[in-house]
This record gives sequence, structure tokens and C-alpha cells, in this order.
Amino acid sequence: GAAAAPLLLAAVAHAQMDREHEGLADAADALRQQRSLASLRRLRREWAEHCAHEEALFEQHDFAGHRSRGDLAGTASHVKHHRALLASMDAAVQSCEEGAECSRGGCCAPGLVSDESVRRILGELQQHGDVYDAAYVGRLG
Repeated sequence: GAAAAPLLLAAVAHAQMDREHEGLADAADALRQQRSLASLRRLRREWAEHCAHEEALFEQHDFAGHRSRGDLAGTASHVKHHRALLASMDAAVQSCEEGAECSRGGCCAPGLVSDESVRRILGELQQHGDVYDAAYVGRLG
């Protein structure tokens, strides 16, 4: 199949979020090029930190009722997508750590993240930026 496309995250007019998005794009690029477990773990770590920081901003600004509206908040699906992507990354890490399966031609060559996993994860990250993060451009302080 085709290689994963580079991650292109648009600026959201919040300095910290833009810096973190750049860091995510760099980590995604490393995963795309290396397909190593280390690069996947780096992306997962940066994603988890970014989600925590972003959700703290939602809380601080009560963006889309994040704090005041609970499950009815406009950010509920955004946060749910954060968790879904983390789960997707965790599953890819786990399948690569189960080395015996990998070396039998399963998820990946020994120590390598499968092309399919890389494409799926980067595609989900791109969708997240395009759909969810676009909603708060210029609206977080």
C-alpha cells in the first residue's frame, strides 16, 4: 500500500498548542520514516501530554461548555477522540511488543510498526486536526 502522508496540522492561533502541534508533526514524521517502536512511543507520549494540556485549556476557558455542561459539552466528542487515538496507539505498541507474533509475519516485522498501523494512526491524527482542532482556532485565550 501507499506510505502514510505527512501530518499537516494547521495553526490554531494559540502559541502553546501550535508548538505542541509542531512537535506532534515532527514525532509523526519520525514514525512515518522509521516505523520504530521508539518513534511510536514518542508520538504516544507527546499525544498524551498534548491532550492533557488542550483539555486543561478547555476547562480554563469553559470552551464549548467543557466545564459547565458536562457530557453535553461541545468538547465531549473531541475528548472522546483523544481517548480513541490513545487507545489506537496503545494497541499498536502492544502488538509490536508481542514480538513472537510479529516475527511470524503478523502485525509487523520484528521491531517495526506495520505500514497499516502508521497509516491508520497518522490518518486519525490528521482527521483530528482537521475536524476537532479547527473548531477552536483563535478561541482559547
